[in-house]
Amino acid sequence: MQEAAQDEGATLPSETPLGSEATKPVWRRGFFWVAIAVAFVAWIAFAAYQTILGARLAQSGQTEITLAKQLSNASSVAKELPLPYLHKAEADFGSAYSKFNSWSLKPFSYLPVAGRQLRSLQGLSLASEQVSRIGIGAVTRAHLVLGLPHSAGPARINTLEQLISLANSTVKDLRNINLGPGNALLGPISQRRSKFTTELTHLKQTLSHASDAATAILRIMNGPSTYLVLVANNGEMRAGSGSFLDVGTVSAHGGYLSLGALTPSLDLTLPGEGVPVSGDMGSRWGWLQPGKYWINLGLSPQFPQSAELAAQMWQAATGQHVDGVMTLDVSAIKDLIEASGPIRMPNGSSLGANQVIQFLLHDQYSGLQSASQVGQIQGAREDLLGYLANTAFNQLQGSSVNLSNLSASLADSTTGRHIMLWSSDPTSEAAWTETGSGGATNGTSILASVINRGGNKLDQYLGESESLTISNPGGTVGTDGLPTAKLVVNLRNETPPGQGGYVAGPYPGLGTSYGEYVGYLALYIPGIASQVRVPNTASVTTEGKDGPSHLIAIPIDLLPGQSKSFETTFRLPYEHGSFHVVPSGRIPSDIWQFRGKQFFGNVPITLNW
Repeated sequence: MQEAAQDEGATLPSETPLGSEATKPVWRRGFFWVAIAVAFVAWIAFAAYQTILGARLAQSGQTEITLAKQLSNASSVAKELPLPYLHKAEADFGSAYSKFNSWSLKPFSYLPVAGRQLRSLQGLSLASEQVSRIGIGAVTRAHLVLGLPHSAGPARINTLEQLISLANSTVKDLRNINLGPGNALLGPISQRRSKFTTELTHLKQTLSHASDAATAILRIMNGPSTYLVLVANNGEMRAGSGSFLDVGTVSAHGGYLSLGALTPSLDLTLPGEGVPVSGDMGSRWGWLQPGKYWINLGLSPQFPQSAELAAQMWQAATGQHVDGVMTLDVSAIKDLIEASGPIRMPNGSSLGANQVIQFLLHDQYSGLQSASQVGQIQGAREDLLGYLANTAFNQLQGSSVNLSNLSASLADSTTGRHIMLWSSDPTSEAAWTETGSGGATNGTSILASVINRGGNKLDQYLGESESLTISNPGGTVGTDGLPTAKLVVNLRNETPPGQGGYVAGPYPGLGTSYGEYVGYLALYIPGIASQVRVPNTASVTTEGKDGPSHLIAIPIDLLPGQSKSFETTFRLPYEHGSFHVVPSGRIPSDIWQFRGKQFFGNVPITLNW
């Protein structure tokens, strides 16, 4: 009975439903969490893969953009050569955007830090795709404008108007691009965004400047306007240009240009002291009377002040007012002939673009061995230089030309100071300055030029090279920790035997011998520099401010086969910065060396320290 009572009072275990958590084996519960972990890791891995793939696609797109930029000149655009690279870039950037915008990365967009990085990558990829697409449209439209020949007159006016419209609309499209968030970004993303911003800003500025320059050209072409033309010979160099040996005017109206007869500059020598020369030109070079002798106008590389003086000289000599001034040298004449076609010479022969430089600098003087002969052909030689310039120029007006070839040729000439432009109109002058065709320098410009004073054409045989080095902070001059720059200019007279007297001299009355190069090494040091010194030179002809630069002119005298080096040092105001090497205008070009690399000095160069 007691056992029965005990049985009745006992609590029986409750019945557990089948399939409850308590009935699952431990290994099954562990498998569930492992599966969750594996799925999470797989998601993270896939998200990382998408990010890496997106980054690779973006890098591939950037490579294509770089290749397209190398084909951005007028000739390449007219042939649509950049299009394959732009199409590939558009596809790569679009795919990169898709990767960065995939479902696997969506959750990260809600996180405060990671989400900002992701949105920035999405914005940069989308912006890059848009830039590529805008580039495709611009190249396609430019091809339609530039690809066909254009005759002078109203048709050329219409072409300029279309190019201006294209540049302006492209800038407008680029301004609407959104790069995404730019604050609190991680290093690599921040650097990429900063680089993109810089390049996009540069692209917009370049297009804006091109539009301004085209507008200035349109203003000239519509006319009526008159520009003074100075034709230079690079065989007898000045600072950043050749000597101005022929002078004339070009008139424009309704899209037509007419270059009148060119007169030897010697015949236009002004009486007395000539036009008064003031400012830095007068202080540095007034003793050589650049306001009287046209061949001395180029003693300073500051073309705006030389051009303004030239306009005054022309008015004093002829009574005619001009709206601006332009220069053409031997290289520019070559480019014009390249665009317009071969020149029929007075003797019936034909002269092509690839023959012009050799002919004007050397071959036309063959057989002239005596100094007396030189004086007899002075006017004839200058007239021949003017003849080529005049004929090439007028060929561009009298027939239909390929505008893309002409644009490419003019672009090469203006960047190398072979064509320079100045306008009395402030708006047009600003356009020339912005595009680098105004021949102006700035406080970071540096130029080593050799000024020929021997009355010969030996610059084609004068080898010139420059070596620029920057010391570590705390360099050789001063103790404030700022860097010191050292510029070494190497000159070598490589005149061969057997040259004509007009090429190799000696010029009557100078007391020089055959092949002797006499003149000045004119060093234009950046205006931002201080403590400029020339330690290994005994004498300095002139020194001081010339525009935004500091000038040091050193006399040079080199016999054939002789070499000489000239050194100058100066302090820099910043630990880091850049120089802008001004093209020398020399033929053949001088060569610059900086930090183990060599550069030809016939185009603008930026050197960062």
